[in-house]
Amino acid sequence: MAVSAKQEVSGVLRPFKPVLMQEYGAEDTQLEAARKEMHRINTEMGLYK
Repeated sequence: MAVSAKQEVSGVLRPFKPVLMQEYGAEDTQLEAARKEMHRINTEMGLYK
């Protein structure tokens, strides 16, 4: 099964979440907002089909 570009972007962020939260104090809500913003920008740029 092929992975969509949107799934790939989410997958790239996933392994960094624990480090960003534990080492840098990022909150899950902040990381979720950043993920949504990445998707918005990628959609706007026509990177998703």
